[in-house]
Amino acid sequence: MLLALAAAPPLCAGPPLSVRAARQADTIVATIVFQWDASEDLVRSLLDGMESRIVFTARLYEQRTGFLGDRLLGQSVVVRRAYRDILSEQFVVAEDGAADRSFETSAALLAGFFTIPRLSFPAPSRAARGIYVAARAELQPVLLMPPLTLVTLVGTAAAYATPWARSAVQ
Repeated sequence: MLLALAAAPPLCAGPPLSVRAARQADTIVATIVFQWDASEDLVRSLLDGMESRIVFTARLYEQRTGFLGDRLLGQSVVVRRAYRDILSEQFVVAEDGAADRSFETSAALLAGFFTIPRLSFPAPSRAARGIYVAARAELQPVLLMPPLTLVTLVGTAAAYATPWARSAVQ
């Protein structure tokens, strides 16, 4: 199973990460969606008792000209783990600082694991121009804990990081 994940194509034919950002009153809200062609292999690894981890990093920027570059206005990091609860036979997504969410189907699990429907940033003043959100995802489809350190080396080969994707705030 681990070798299958390591050999799997990491990303789908389209962009691996999409970001949409919009201003809503005093907030900038971003929606982030990760896509991966080997999702079925990820589900199989969870059914085999493994865990997966994804880390979303999103940053809010103001475009600036000059040698200093764009100004970072805020950053948010979302860390999620997915596993299968053997007692309830449901998939679980655990997120730092949030309640665990359970899913009965693999499709619901993948949507819940790979999508951040509403990530909020405080909106800068109306005078700020050229505001955008940049995001990336880092996926570890197989997350192993000691004493399985020998297998961890194989699992490390199957870790993927997307390029930064960005969206102007509408």
